[in-house]
Amino acid sequence: GNGDSVVMSMNGTDWNIEGVYTLDGNTMVDEDNKPLALEGLGSIVFQWYRIVRDDYGTLKIIVFENFGDGERGFILKLYREGYTQDCRLKQKATAGYKFDEIVFH
Repeated sequence: GNGDSVVMSMNGTDWNIEGVYTLDGNTMVDEDNKPLALEGLGSIVFQWYRIVRDDYGTLKIIVFENFGDGERGFILKLYREGYTQDCRLKQKATAGYKFDEIVFH
């Protein structure tokens, strides 16, 4: 395959992706300079990862190999009415396609 993926089961079906941020907290944007976000079903495509929501109960994250010099990652900000949760994903350089760390806050 051309990437490794993880499927996360979500608590409830009424959540959306409010934004995707760098590990430093900067907003990540697409090629049209629009902030990455997703309401409902669909996908977010970035240079080195894809986030896919095929159904309301799960989220699939596909990450491509890190050929860079250092660790990379992103923070996924999930929200539902009155509640937000951050999911931090990290990937070390030359560690194949594997996620180094997935942490919910």
